[in-house]
Amino acid sequence: MTITDYDIGHKRFANFLDARVDFLYSYMDAYKTQHCESFMPGTYAHLMITEKALEWFRGNQDINEKLRGPILTHSHFVHLGSVGPDYPYLDLLEPKQKDWADHMHYRHTGDVIKTMARKLLDLGTQGFQKEEFIIPFCWTLGYLSHVTADLVVHPVVLNIVGPYKGNEERHRNCEMIQDTFIYRQIRRGAEIEHSALMKIIEICSNPDDKDEIHPILLDFWRDMLKIHFPVDYQENRPEIDEWHDQFEDWIKIAGRPVFVGRIFDPQHKFTYKKSIEITPKEREIFLDRLPLPDGKFGTYERDVFPKVVEHVTDQWVFLSKGIFIGNINQFLSSITNCDLDTGRGLQTGNLVYWS
Repeated sequence: MTITDYDIGHKRFANFLDARVDFLYSYMDAYKTQHCESFMPGTYAHLMITEKALEWFRGNQDINEKLRGPILTHSHFVHLGSVGPDYPYLDLLEPKQKDWADHMHYRHTGDVIKTMARKLLDLGTQGFQKEEFIIPFCWTLGYLSHVTADLVVHPVVLNIVGPYKGNEERHRNCEMIQDTFIYRQIRRGAEIEHSALMKIIEICSNPDDKDEIHPILLDFWRDMLKIHFPVDYQENRPEIDEWHDQFEDWIKIAGRPVFVGRIFDPQHKFTYKKSIEITPKEREIFLDRLPLPDGKFGTYERDVFPKVVEHVTDQWVFLSKGIFIGNINQFLSSITNCDLDTGRGLQTGNLVYWS
């Protein structure tokens, strides 16, 4: 091959990529315009919250070893649950599926968790070591972590960029900057492109088909949605296996900014920056001088992230101890229906975790 041939081939490939980029962005923009969502910001913050909570959980002697041991050996399902409520947002092939993510963020948010807890209490009577219990239990811990984290973090994000609707791009940018920052802090200098998330997804998949979610988890999750949203379930059946497959595809793009992500997304609208690419202004606005809901200013590292982990571990203890002793009333009394965008209870209108 001559140099000229190489140049011609390179230009053709570049033109092909440009065409694919134009299609991708036009599709994203059309979807975002209709559905107020594109990529799932906050994904890696949710994963790091569960990682820190699991570190604490590992040494907590208040949790009986019969529960603590299986949780740690199945921690990948905890991580997967931590992004569960956002799963449907990435099903671009079936935009109507996005309604399920809205349900999990705005409607019956507490009731769904209570039903999960009651179901787990029943499953636990058959044995804590059985996968029919431990897989949905671990996933529920992650799901609970997601809900708790949104209730803590989103009021802060709202103070930074304003209400979500009308500020979608700044909201996404804020959370993706926070993702990049906290991932590097927790993983001691690693960047998101080095994520092991793909491995987590694979382990949590159907052993017979990696494009599908684990069948035990599929049945558990589907039952929860059917109980609380029966009409929607009949008219717009949740395609959980499709959510799982689409999530995997998107992580391949957003989590690898050096390769695919930079080709498709040089402006980082839908992919993550490296830590070194965070500008001083972005650091000040999104990390170092945050207007907290309590009227003070704080930092993400000192005042927000640790607060989330603390509340997550508290909820995990309530649920775990309750299931072990066969009485989850204390846990149930701590759960209420909320708007996960505002962090407020639907009945009281008050912030759940900020006074």
